[in-house]
Amino acid sequence: MPSVAVASLFIIDPLYTVPLLVSVIAACIWRHRGAKACGIGLAVSTLYLASSVYQLEKIEVRVATQTQGTDLAGRPHIIMPTPFNTLLWRVVIIGDDHYWEGLASRLDKDKHIQWITRPRGQWPLAGSETLMALRTFSRDFIRFENRNGQQVVTDLRFGVANYQPFQFLLAEQDAEGQWQPVMPKQLEPGSLRDSALPTLWQRLLGDQSIDARLCRQSCQKDAVDKTQSISLNAKP
Repeated sequence: MPSVAVASLFIIDPLYTVPLLVSVIAACIWRHRGAKACGIGLAVSTLYLASSVYQLEKIEVRVATQTQGTDLAGRPHIIMPTPFNTLLWRVVIIGDDHYWEGLASRLDKDKHIQWITRPRGQWPLAGSETLMALRTFSRDFIRFENRNGQQVVTDLRFGVANYQPFQFLLAEQDAEGQWQPVMPKQLEPGSLRDSALPTLWQRLLGDQSIDARLCRQSCQKDAVDKTQSISLNAKP
C-alpha cells in the first residue's frame, strides 16, 4: 500500500504540542480531572491540525491558480510550512534542469507568488544505490552541486533560505578528474543571517518585498547565489 502524508505541520510546532503537554501536566496534578484535561488538550490540538490542513489547501489553490497556463503548470511541487507556524508556506516546483521556490503567506494582500529559480545540477556518475534510495525517499526533490570536486546532493523538501539541513556528500573527483562514489556523509546545513528570523516573521505578516532567500528587494542584486527573480510566461 502506498504511503500517504499531509505536510501541513512543521516538524516542531509548539502550537500543536503545547496544548497536549499542558493537558498531561494538568492531569498529573489534578488526577480526578485527568480525563477531562486530556480531552480538552486533544481537542485543541486536533482543531489546530485541522486548521493547518485548511491553510495548506488555500495555498494549493493559490499555487494552481498562478501557475495555470504557464511553464510551471502540472509540474511536481511541494508545499511545506515554515518553522513554528501554519501561515507562511514554502513552495518548491521541480523541473528537469531547474527548480522554482517561493514563499506564500496567508496574510499576503497580493496573491501573486514571487518565484526564484535555481539550477538543479547534474549527477556525474552512471548510477548509485544510495542516490536511487535518496531519489525515492525525497520523491526526486533533490539538487546536485559540484563543490570543488565534491558532489553534494541536497534534499529540497526541508530548510529555508540557505539553511538546508539534509545535504549529503556522495562522490568526489580523483587526481585524474574522474568522479568516484564515496561513503555517504551528511554535511553541515549552512547558516542563516542574524536577520533571517526577524525577516521570516515580517514575511509571515505579509511583507512581499522579501523573497524565498529571506532577502529584501534592496539586497536581491547582491545575493550570494546570484539567483534572479523570474516572471512566468504563459504557454503559447
